[in-house]
Amino acid sequence: MISPNAVIQWKFSMWICSIALFLPCTLSQQVLLNPVTSQPTCGSSQYWDITLSACNTCTVSQNSSSTGVCSCQAGYTKTIGNSAPTCTACGAGQTSSPDRSWCVSCPTTYTTAADGSVLCTCPALQYLALRNAAGTQLATGVCTACPFGSYPSSDMTTCISCPDYNMLASFDATTSSYICTCRQDVGGYLATPVSNVCITTAESAAVSTTGAGTVTYYNIPSGTMTITNTLLTSMYLRAASKCQYEWDVASCELLGNLCILNLYDESTAPCATYERVAAQRPGTGSTVDVPQYMPWLYYGLLGSHVDPATTLSARLNLSLSVRYSDTTTTSIPFYLAMYTLNGTFLGMQPLTTQLQFCEGSSLNNRKSWTGVGRNYQSSCKLNLASLLSGFVSTVFYEIYVLDGTGSYAPVPIRLLDFRNSNGYVNPSGGPNAITGDRFVRRFFMVDVTSGQTTAGATPQVIRVASSIQIWIQLNPSYSGNVYIPVVDIKYIERDVSTLSVSDTSSVSVPTLSFTVTHMMPMDGFWRNMTIAFAIVQVFAGLLGLYRAQTWSQRNLGPQDAMDLGFLGRSVITLGGRMGVFGFWLLFGTGIYFLCFFKGESGLTVMLPYSSGDMITFNAALAGIFTLQLIYVMREVYGQCTIDVFFIDWEKSRGKSFDPIDPVHSSRARAAAISVWRSIFVANQWNALQIYRRLNIEFCLFWVYFILQGCGVRYAATPQPDIYDLTPAIVHPVLLFGVNSLIWLFVAFVLIVLRFGVYERFYRHPLLQFVDLCSVANVSVLLFDEPGHGYYIHGRSVHSYADTDMAELYHQLRKEESNVVPRRGLNDTEEQSFEIFVSKGMRETYDHVYGLLIAKDAEMKFNDRNVRSGHARPKAAGGEHTVKAYETINRFLCAFFDKNLKEFPYYVRPRTFTERMIHTTPDLSLGSVFFHDETSFGHVLLQGMEYDMFILAMLTYNIVDVTTNSPTAAGLATIMVDVVLRAARKYFGERNVAQKSLLDVRFLL
Repeated sequence: MISPNAVIQWKFSMWICSIALFLPCTLSQQVLLNPVTSQPTCGSSQYWDITLSACNTCTVSQNSSSTGVCSCQAGYTKTIGNSAPTCTACGAGQTSSPDRSWCVSCPTTYTTAADGSVLCTCPALQYLALRNAAGTQLATGVCTACPFGSYPSSDMTTCISCPDYNMLASFDATTSSYICTCRQDVGGYLATPVSNVCITTAESAAVSTTGAGTVTYYNIPSGTMTITNTLLTSMYLRAASKCQYEWDVASCELLGNLCILNLYDESTAPCATYERVAAQRPGTGSTVDVPQYMPWLYYGLLGSHVDPATTLSARLNLSLSVRYSDTTTTSIPFYLAMYTLNGTFLGMQPLTTQLQFCEGSSLNNRKSWTGVGRNYQSSCKLNLASLLSGFVSTVFYEIYVLDGTGSYAPVPIRLLDFRNSNGYVNPSGGPNAITGDRFVRRFFMVDVTSGQTTAGATPQVIRVASSIQIWIQLNPSYSGNVYIPVVDIKYIERDVSTLSVSDTSSVSVPTLSFTVTHMMPMDGFWRNMTIAFAIVQVFAGLLGLYRAQTWSQRNLGPQDAMDLGFLGRSVITLGGRMGVFGFWLLFGTGIYFLCFFKGESGLTVMLPYSSGDMITFNAALAGIFTLQLIYVMREVYGQCTIDVFFIDWEKSRGKSFDPIDPVHSSRARAAAISVWRSIFVANQWNALQIYRRLNIEFCLFWVYFILQGCGVRYAATPQPDIYDLTPAIVHPVLLFGVNSLIWLFVAFVLIVLRFGVYERFYRHPLLQFVDLCSVANVSVLLFDEPGHGYYIHGRSVHSYADTDMAELYHQLRKEESNVVPRRGLNDTEEQSFEIFVSKGMRETYDHVYGLLIAKDAEMKFNDRNVRSGHARPKAAGGEHTVKAYETINRFLCAFFDKNLKEFPYYVRPRTFTERMIHTTPDLSLGSVFFHDETSFGHVLLQGMEYDMFILAMLTYNIVDVTTNSPTAAGLATIMVDVVLRAARKYFGERNVAQKSLLDVRFLL
């Protein structure tokens, strides 16, 4: 079913396409993301009003509270009146209850703070009790001792427990504050707490803190950087001792997170301690990698030695499909578990956009990656200096998938920065496990903790997840199932002192990416493609060899050797056929995925995904393009070197006398025949040389209109919904298929209109040229090979063609009345022929033509020497050219009039075999002419229409795939086409002048 959004987009795009056609329409997610801070800082007597988005000032009897409102000071009660609440002062020697609902007298003394607050005073380690045991409010407060291990709060209304139950509270007179110290009477604890926890002297002695707070950053642009974090040292001592000796869950969580801050480097103290302690614990449940009372960090740690391939081959118990059904789901339910540094569980929530820094696309689009089969990629540039201000602590994450049984399946994480004493462990990543890969469970997005030297200080180094790649692989053994997804993460590290909000370099503004790739094992596909490619290329090779064989059969005699020119021509022809067949193979590949991936409802086909797949595709595309370009250039060169001669059948109208020559004034000679008819026909032929049915510029206009203006290009996005034309990154294989399909569609429509309408009902340029030759009484002989060519019989059926307008109209009326013979050869309607001439006839033609041209070249050489002063003039080169032209003209007239008995020719229809496989006819009895009205179009650009159109599509595709720019692809296509046409026109014109013995100055 077509989605409503797709229908709306299609209708809307139809009337704006003409505007959007020439506007670059590219998907850009390169945004500068500046995280929003929590709220601005207000003054001590102000609070942030969320409604007004401004700082409001409290009254003199109020203080700003942590909840973002003004509250009455101690010593004032809150009174509710008809207007806003007011604060009423208590009596002398009184303070107010914590909720400011009543006043209570101080039992002894009180103090008044600078802001006017009244606080009762009690002896050390006592608090002010405001209710009795029954909960009744007291008129006078009672100073009551705090429970063991606690101390009174600053407002004296409650007691605060020390962080460890083995601590004692005491009042420090020097600082006028309470401190918690570890008990010395029992347990053998150290007096000074370690990270707010008491540890014994034995535990402290057993745990070495050497290097525990040292963090080494290997990916700093300026080089490796090492800092010592005293905060981490203190945390490590507490975590290691409590986790190892007391099996304290919170301490084990902290120990694990300290290991993660070192990117699981097993040579560091936290990771080494975690592994040592975990090795002493039994496994939990069915997963032996999870130590009891400890977080799960490593795969294959507790003796299971899980092979990486086994980790990735676990099947996800979830039935999936692209289209909705009652028994399957269309999205993969990812969940994200979150933890603080000390191991506090913050909860679990559906994973949608939490791992994406980029905000360059809509929220729905950023959530779409969980859809089955939907490949997704976003990237953006992020200013790390701005990011730093938005994070005050490091949060750790674990990823799960909720399967069909309601259980949470853990998703393995592969850190590409994971290293040990031997270097990096996971250098490459990818969907397939490599021997030696290590998988872990927990990760972070932004690390601002490991770079802190003291608590609350600005970190010296920040770590950010620069690349997150989620791999989801189809399970071919179970329909609608996938393997457990795998997540590859890579971090960047920056020295905070080098960051700046104004800096736009990659140091402060790196590129961050989030990518989701659905794929399937491509071994079978590439095996089939290899077989198909081999079959296609063998067929192309056989076709190329057959063409080479037929060429040699037409043009080489039994004694003629195959020279380098023949071998080069054969190789290029072979390459050209391979290029064409290769294009259709790539097109078929693109259409296959367009149909079976974009149109699938189940979960059976995925797109090629790996860099190796793309390298193979791009290399094949580049090779095919190169072969086709060389072939087309060779064909253009061949057309620019054909032999062409214009045969003038006109006869002299009588005798003429030369009145200027007194000696021979009485001697009559044949009247001159006008050459302008031949020049006119030559100019028309010259203009016809670049004639094509397809205009690439016009074709490209409609291709660009459909692909870019109407958004059809985005049918190549890697998601399995062919109707979804939402702009996104496109897949090269799909893009090749979509581009080529639209090119072929546009070309088909234009060819049908040109051939079926324009040429049939308006005018046909080739047939008009044949008519022109008949009216001008000029035939055209073309040789594209030594033994093969084309002949246009333009001999007029009238006595003279060099006449006035009235006579010309009279002649045409006679033809309409059928009172004259037919125009064709031998009084038939057949005027255009594909000819195969005998070797003797061609050798005689070359002999006559060669002698005359050689002599003409000698005349021209002498003329140049005369002009340079190195020789005396011998003869006029122009007169010799005229004589050469007349001699060749008489020879060809005699041949076509069948006056040369030694060179006969026969006109006959082609046999079915000759028409189907273009075999060379038997020339033992003479030359053979096959009637074909427009076959001479093969020596025009029209004859290369198919190959040049294939080249245009390849040019557009290779540039579009490489640059992801339809505009650049269109410009490159036009440029290649214009260069080829210009070369064909320029060199073809000079070839016409040279081969037909006409001066190039007569050609327009």
